[in-house]
Amino acid sequence: MIIDPANKAVSVIKKILFIVQLFLGFLKYSCLAPAVLSFSAVLLFVVLSIKPNFSFRFLAYFSIINSQFKNETFSFGTKEILEIFSFVGLVCTAVFFIVKWAIKKLGRSEIRFSIKVKFFIFGTAVSLLYFLAFLVVIFSKKLDGNFYFVFGVFYLVNISSLAGYFFLTFLQNKIAFLAEKYQIQ
Repeated sequence: MIIDPANKAVSVIKKILFIVQLFLGFLKYSCLAPAVLSFSAVLLFVVLSIKPNFSFRFLAYFSIINSQFKNETFSFGTKEILEIFSFVGLVCTAVFFIVKWAIKKLGRSEIRFSIKVKFFIFGTAVSLLYFLAFLVVIFSKKLDGNFYFVFGVFYLVNISSLAGYFFLTFLQNKIAFLAEKYQIQ
């Protein structure tokens, strides 16, 4: 079905769909921030529990995005953690697109993962990290049982945030498909 772009109603529909997609994108990445932060906190806990003298000198490589990472002693908070994850995400995205381009150049078909598969992969990674954190608490003589509750809450936040992210991605894709189907874009 082709909709006449000169039609005023189509113009309004285009604008509404665009605004809805932008809003869903904002909500989607708002869901991702708690997942990244809770994952980072638990990962840091596990690393420091297993190796208390762990050196953070590798953060000097991130001085490109924040000059305070050059120093041996610094403090970092939510902003700095998100800067690092954003940078790592940017690098991973660049590598992904290079690999995707190379696969197309080799004449192979494009590799696509469904949202369910992506959720399964990330959910499994998160679950394994929290399982490792539970094992650290079990075998640590210094930690008490209250950490089970804390990790349980963090796990629920993490999985819920990931589910929200992937659900909103699904909605964005459906809206884009709808706009394309009716040739509204």
